[in-house]
Amino acid sequence: MTTIAILPMKAHSERVPGKNFRHVEGVPLYQRIIATAMASKLDAVYCYTDSDEIMEFAIDKGCLPLFRGPGTEAHNGNWIMSVPRQRIIDSGVRADVWMKLQCTSPFLRSETIDEAIWILDRYRWFDSLLTYSVVKDQFLWRDNTALYQEVGHGRTQDWPQLYVSETHGIKAVRDNALAQLGKTVGSRPFFLEVTGKEAVDIDWEADIERAQESGYTEGAEDLPY
Repeated sequence: MTTIAILPMKAHSERVPGKNFRHVEGVPLYQRIIATAMASKLDAVYCYTDSDEIMEFAIDKGCLPLFRGPGTEAHNGNWIMSVPRQRIIDSGVRADVWMKLQCTSPFLRSETIDEAIWILDRYRWFDSLLTYSVVKDQFLWRDNTALYQEVGHGRTQDWPQLYVSETHGIKAVRDNALAQLGKTVGSRPFFLEVTGKEAVDIDWEADIERAQESGYTEGAEDLPY
């Protein structure tokens, strides 16, 4: 099974200015995901960016270049897989599985990428895979109302699962499912749980600050350079 990863990274971000260049313990987010991807068992890694700085670093680390155009190439999440896929196929390269990796999951491990590859290779019934984390709490605040769990105030480890939350870490989809559905998640996805700091996502400015908090980051020494 051939698995190719696409790393989409824009030079300019809307919600968090310069997000992909922001540092977590001294290491830019784009460098973290490139290093992690290149340390995995992926067959090929394409850096999909409009940034010269990111592309230069990516090529130096062994990524294949895929320049990202302006305008319509800016936003649609499903587009981020389907159009680059077609460009790569047009260049004569094929894949059985396409994987999207984002630098907004700065603590994603190469071992988790390898596990995702193994799962899709071993269990062919699943047409896609995505990472998620379990959220457990005493209540969920919704519509100005606290939805309490019926567990009193016991130990937190005894609280029931409240819901699951998709993370940005991995989205992988088989080639035929992506071609037919045009989506990054197929009709039979496998949900791969990530825990602890690996479940941290960078969506807002406050997320950068939380990622910097003691106990979350280990700095450059945890990267597989």
